[in-house]
Amino acid sequence: MAAEGDKGYSLGLISKHRNALFGVAILWIMLLHGRFTGNIYFGFLGKNNVINKFILFGAIGADIFLFLSGIGLYFSFMKNREIVPFFKRRLIRVLPAVFLIFGIDEVYYLMVGKISIKSFLASVSLLRYYITGDTYIWFINVILLFYLFYPYIFHFPFDRGNSLVRVLILVVGSFVLIGFLQYVYPSFFNPRLIGFTRMPIMLFGCWFGKLVYEQRKMNKKWLIVFAMSAFGIFVIWGYTAFGTTMWGRTLLGFTAVSFTVTLAYVFELLSREKLAAGLLKFFGFLGAVSLELYLAHWIVLNHYRRTFSLNEGGHGRLSIYFLCPLLSVLISVAVRFVCKKTPALFRRVKAI
Repeated sequence: MAAEGDKGYSLGLISKHRNALFGVAILWIMLLHGRFTGNIYFGFLGKNNVINKFILFGAIGADIFLFLSGIGLYFSFMKNREIVPFFKRRLIRVLPAVFLIFGIDEVYYLMVGKISIKSFLASVSLLRYYITGDTYIWFINVILLFYLFYPYIFHFPFDRGNSLVRVLILVVGSFVLIGFLQYVYPSFFNPRLIGFTRMPIMLFGCWFGKLVYEQRKMNKKWLIVFAMSAFGIFVIWGYTAFGTTMWGRTLLGFTAVSFTVTLAYVFELLSREKLAAGLLKFFGFLGAVSLELYLAHWIVLNHYRRTFSLNEGGHGRLSIYFLCPLLSVLISVAVRFVCKKTPALFRRVKAI
């Protein structure tokens, strides 16, 4: 597959470099989570140094993750449009990792008396986010709900009429819902803002998946537009108050499109260079265990923070830079290995 040619840039490169793109997203998220412990990256340059600002912009990694997930769901659904097999494939990819990492962690807290039975049941049922607004593993809660509604989301734009117009109706509708909940039920919306503000980019990813699946071509001039918009929005987010508002957070999610398209092209160029190909393999490795890494790193950091009583304002700890990520990777690889060794029944369901 060529990155460019007479007809321009192929969006199929996003599928080709999917794992590496997930790898960049999860690495960015991990760096951001490290910042939440109070760690200031390159603190000797000052709290507001541009590298630290860029890492704080890592919230966009979750938007990239969800945008790519929307694209991936289109591919998955096109393999078999039957709803039950689709649900089985999705749940078997997510739930074993969730229960092996998050579930075991919750069992530990229950055994040492840190949480109640009620809290434990709310957690392992994956309903805590919706019941209490706890955002501990909000991404899992949101993506599972997205899986549940995806078959209906798929059919609305693609079964009839203009698909772009129809997906824009869904996106605008999600904005209306966000605004309604914010102003009418703020006590319900505000604790769950982190998930609700990602609805538009998830929905747009569903439509974009068709373009990637069909390997549509894009004029190379749009690459410049996407790259400049990604840089411009980073500057707006980092040095104005826009990104801290609800609408700013929601609109900034669409930066995921700019980063995804631009990075896919960059990765295609890197794949042609032997020296740079190693970097691509590294990102691809992270992407292959990105779900497990999301869970493991957040949990490892929370244990670290509780153990050392970290507060905002820390100025860099080598353990946050290296030890926590390394331990998270080891846990992720082990869990991924166990999940691949699931019983024959599970393997047959995966193959449906």
